[in-house]
Amino acid sequence: MTILHAVLQKLTRKSKSESPTPPPTGEKAFEILDSRPKSSKEAGSSQAAFLPENLNLAELTQRYSPLIALQAKRQLLEVSIYDAGSLRAPTCYQSIILDINLQGRYLLLDELFPSPEGQTINLGDLLIIRHHRQGRLLSFSTRIIHISYSHGSPCYAVELPEEVGYRQRRIYPRMELGNQQPLTVRLKSPWKTPWFATAHNLSAGGMRLSVGGNILEQLNRGSIMPQCEFRLGGDLIVSCQARIKGFKFVGRPYRHTRISVEFIGLNPQRRLQVQQYINALLHDPVIAA
Repeated sequence: MTILHAVLQKLTRKSKSESPTPPPTGEKAFEILDSRPKSSKEAGSSQAAFLPENLNLAELTQRYSPLIALQAKRQLLEVSIYDAGSLRAPTCYQSIILDINLQGRYLLLDELFPSPEGQTINLGDLLIIRHHRQGRLLSFSTRIIHISYSHGSPCYAVELPEEVGYRQRRIYPRMELGNQQPLTVRLKSPWKTPWFATAHNLSAGGMRLSVGGNILEQLNRGSIMPQCEFRLGGDLIVSCQARIKGFKFVGRPYRHTRISVEFIGLNPQRRLQVQQYINALLHDPVIAA
């Protein structure tokens, strides 16, 4: 009997060890979502990467409170798909946050609106997500880790960023240019038509200028002007591309189109020189001239 009892105990232990262990609560949803193929290194470290032993949910809740608030209020987000090989401005879509998984470190976005046409969205694509609030901007980039479908509509699981928060939309302060500091700008339209413009304000990041006449039909928000060139202080020539951020037609006191542009491809040294010129002009216009 003693031998039989020992054999039964051994068989019982073996049966238990071969049965699958159910995943802990909270892991199952992420495991279903994250269907990316994992290397042996990732597979061995997935537990440490997504569920560290010292995980503090209170701190994570505080860190991601802006996103939690956006989800609770079902606020629309601006979403664009980054394409490093394209010279065109990215198409902007809208979406909302369906879920935030702090333990799994991902958030779930609803389908994009309007539905992307002629553009394929794949795993690993980089999304730029923005939200504007009272002149401040929340912006971060993240990669798609899974695409699922609910009633035929796609949902996108993306990685949570390290930090999120709102900041002032304008990084570089702008200086208004009056009649005492006329600034002529040479432009090329997106179709390479030469234009001459007058700047109304200037910063190290961009400017607002005006072109004579009504040229609204030739402008599109986000389009790239291949040339934006102007001279500062007699010997400082600034030449770069410019992205159209906004525009409107003004009929009085004369017919002209106002355009706001953002500098593109301006090297850091030249951008610093523009900022130094602006600082000098604000301090003493005679020195800047």
